[in-house]
Amino acid sequence: MSIELPKYTIQAEIKNNGNLKKILLPVLILFSLAIGYFGSGLYANNTIHTLRERNDVLESINTKNLDKIAQLDTEISLLSTEKKIKQEAIVQVQNDYKNLIENQNHLKSEINFYERLLSPNIKNKGLRVFEATARRQAGDLFNVKVILVQKLERAKEISGTFQIMLSGHINTQPKTVQISNNDDSSYKFKYFHNISLGFSMPEGFKVEQLVVKLFPKSKKAKNIEYTIDWHTIIN
Repeated sequence: MSIELPKYTIQAEIKNNGNLKKILLPVLILFSLAIGYFGSGLYANNTIHTLRERNDVLESINTKNLDKIAQLDTEISLLSTEKKIKQEAIVQVQNDYKNLIENQNHLKSEINFYERLLSPNIKNKGLRVFEATARRQAGDLFNVKVILVQKLERAKEISGTFQIMLSGHINTQPKTVQISNNDDSSYKFKYFHNISLGFSMPEGFKVEQLVVKLFPKSKKAKNIEYTIDWHTIIN
C-alpha cells in the first residue's frame, strides 16, 4: 500500500525553496561585500599603522645620524683649527729659532770684532783698514765693505779721503779699476768707520787684489795702503 503526497504540497515546497534561494543569494553577496570592505579597511589601517611606526623609527634614526654628523663636523673643524694652530706654532718656533741663531751669530761676530779691535797688538795702533769683505750680488754686480779703525786709547776724531781699487788683468794685460767715487770718498770718525761700495765688474776683468789707500787730513799722519788677495774676501 503506497502513500501518495498531494502534488500541491510538493509544488509549494519547491516554490518555497526557490524563493529562499532568491533571497539568500543577495544576502550572502552583501555579507561577503561587508566582510571584504571591513576586512580591507582593517588591513589598510594595520598597514598604515605599521608604516607610521616604521617611519617614526626611521626618522628617529635619521635624527640621530644628523646629530652624529653635526658632532663629527664640529670635531673635524676643531681638529682642522687645532692642526692649523699647531702648524702656525711650529712655523713661529722655527722662525724664532732662526732669528735666535742669526742674532747669536751676529753677537758672536760683534764680539769677535771688538775683541780684535781691542787686542793689544802693535799692528792695531793708529789708523788702519780693520776688515774688508766682498760679495757677489747678481751677474756682474758686486759689493765691497771696508772698515776703518784707529787706536782707541785717547782717540781723537780723524778725517781724510780714501781710494778703493781692484788690481788685476784683462787678457794678460795688467789693469787697475777704481771703484770708489772721488766725489764721495771722505771719512771722518773717532773709533771706526764703515765703507760700502756697489759696483759693476768690467767685462773680461780678472780681479787679483783689493787695494785701499787712505789719505789722512792731518799732515803728521802718513798715507796708508792696504792690499789683500781678492779670493780671500769674496763671499
